[in-house]
Formats: sequence, C-alpha cells, structure tokens
Amino acid sequence: MDTVIVDDKAFLLRLEAHMDEVEALRRFTVPVPPERQKNIIDHAAELFGETLFADMAIAVVGNRDTDALEEYLRFVDAVDSTVRAKGVVGWLFRMLWDADTSVTETVRESEDNNEVASARGYLRDVCVMAATIMLQCLADKEISTRLAALLLGDRYDDVLSIWLPQADVLLDEASFQHMYEELERHRAVKTFQEGLPPRASSCHLG
Repeated sequence: MDTVIVDDKAFLLRLEAHMDEVEALRRFTVPVPPERQKNIIDHAAELFGETLFADMAIAVVGNRDTDALEEYLRFVDAVDSTVRAKGVVGWLFRMLWDADTSVTETVRESEDNNEVASARGYLRDVCVMAATIMLQCLADKEISTRLAALLLGDRYDDVLSIWLPQADVLLDEASFQHMYEELERHRAVKTFQEGLPPRASSCHLG
C-alpha cells in the first residue's frame, strides 16, 4: 500500500477547537446548556468515533464531574502533544500497539475473564477510533476505506505493518525486525484460529 498521507494540521485544528470547548466548561457555574452539551459530544464522536473516548466527553457534560473533566482534558492534551511530535499515524500506531500488547499480556497472565474482556474492549475502541480518523483525514478515499475495513475486521496487525515505516518509531535494525516478526506471529496465530472449527458446546445428560 502507498504511504498513508494524513492531514495532521486539519486534525489538530479540530482537536484544538474541541479542547477549547471543553476547557470553557471550567468557567460554567450553571448547568451546561443542552445545545452546548450536544456540540461537545458530537465533536468528540467525530474526532474519536463512537468509543469510550467519546463516552468520556459524555460523562464530562452530563455529570459536571470535575475529575472526569480533568481526566478528559489530560487525554485530549496527550493526543495533541503526540500528534504534534509524531503525526496522526505515529500517535495511532502507539495507541494500537499498546492496546494489542495489553490484550496479549492480559490473556497470558490473567485468569479474570472480566479483565480479558476489558482489554479486548479497549482494543476494539482503539480500532474504531483509528478507523474513524482514517476515513475522515485521508485524502485518498480508496486507501482510507481499505484501512478502515482492516481495522474494523480485526486485521489491525496488517494496519500496524502499513503504518510502521512512517510511525516515527526510533528502533535499531534488530528491534525493528523484531517488531515486524511480532506482527507476523500475531497474524499467523489469527489465521490458525480462524481456520479452527467452532468449539463444540458441552452437553450433560441427566
């Protein structure tokens, strides 16, 4: 696939406008007007998709929770800083790689099904967010549609491989090769699992 060309500047302008909207809530001493609530929630969904990241904005305007407001602003500020330093692709690569790593480690180390489900849910939300951004911020609609389809079809390892050369990841040659090998290993495991017949449900005869 060709280089993924993202309009980082346009994304940052939208993000900054949203951050200003949310920061203005600090000055509100009365309930946030419904139209202002709707604008903030709509803009969060446009930026981050229908994900837990947009849910954070819903919590901010719905509950007027100061802790929730500060947590959301920290998240948006971290996105802004990382995109300025690494670009949209570099930021999304790190989000997706970390989410995938978290799932792998949780499945390996935890016996708590809720923890595993939570890690998988977070990974799905990162994929949805990345797909939303690819569809909105890429000039080439064919590439954006293909990337979104891969992300939403649980083929995020393929997207990581596509993003890796331009993700501004500082690695020596051996580490770079190791990362590619890890992505190939994940793909091989998924391909194997997809080829397995469905697991038979247990049956107890009385």
